[in-house]
Order: sequence, then structure tokens, then C-alpha cells
Amino acid sequence: MPTLNWQQSARHIGTQTHRVLQQLVINRSLYGELESFVQFHPAWRNQLKQLGVPDAQCDEAVNRVEQLLCNTLADATGRWILDPTHQQSECELPISFNNGFQTLHLIIDRTFVDKRGVRWIIDYKTAEVGEGESFAEFLNMEEKRYRKQLTLYSRALRAMSDEPVRAGLYFPESSYFHEIAL
Repeated sequence: MPTLNWQQSARHIGTQTHRVLQQLVINRSLYGELESFVQFHPAWRNQLKQLGVPDAQCDEAVNRVEQLLCNTLADATGRWILDPTHQQSECELPISFNNGFQTLHLIIDRTFVDKRGVRWIIDYKTAEVGEGESFAEFLNMEEKRYRKQLTLYSRALRAMSDEPVRAGLYFPESSYFHEIAL
């Protein structure tokens, strides 16, 4: 089997993973208490092909999506993020926000209000630590890359409500949640 070209297909794997994470929140009963997602592989394979993953690489991409989902569901923080019983639970939430110069159209991967009344903004990141890169270096780069985006999401949600807002990046690859102070 050819090795998946991550430069070309990683974005599509991320898109498919986001879709299934959203489905897990919206319709958890669809997946039940599965130990395996094998029965969903044909649908995922078709969806990945439609996104642009080459046919010869689809099986590897499907396995990657499944691994990311299994990592998330095996992690207590991952399950907390996906918990559909949170107040104001939303996935892939589209919002518009005027920043004073223009109206921006945003999509927030995951947001909810926890039991303490804190609004959470979670951005899923399916990127992996690069070869020769430490996990600390990777986190530092990802935080720098996404801080502005999370700050914008936070400003948009604060304009609509007065809950305290916290935000972070969730990495299914490592089952790691990285809160970012805004």
C-alpha cells in the first residue's frame, strides 16, 4: 500500500474527522458504544474520495480517521469535549461578527457552556508533531498559529453573551488538550 501523502491529504482527513466528531456530539446513538468504527469505513472512504483523497490512499486515510476518533473517545478530556449534555452545545457553529471594520463569517469547531457557567471554545487539530520536533515545540507553534483565531472566536461569542470564555486546542493524535489564555 502506498504511503499517504500527508501534504495533499491531511486537510481532508481533518475535515472527515471533524465531520465524525460533530456526528458523535449530535447523534451519539448512531455510534453507540462501539469499540470499532469498521462498519462506517465504506461511507468514510467515499467521503474522503469526494474530498480529493486518491483512491489508492483512501484505506490508509480511513484508518487514520478511525485512530483519531478512537484516541479521542479513549481520553477523558476528549469525552468531556464531545459530551452532548453541555449547555448550549454546538459543533461547527457558524457565526458572523463585525470587528469594527468588516463582518467576518466564522465557524467554531466546538463550543459549549460547562457546569460552572464557563463558555468553552475548542478547536480540533489533527496535525502531528513533525520529525525531529519536540512536542513542546509543536505546541508552541500551534498556539502561535491559532491564538489570533481563538481570540477572534472569543470576541465574537463575548459580544453575544456575558459568560466567561476559555479556549483551547484539542489534538486527537495525542489526546492532548492545550488551553490558550486569551
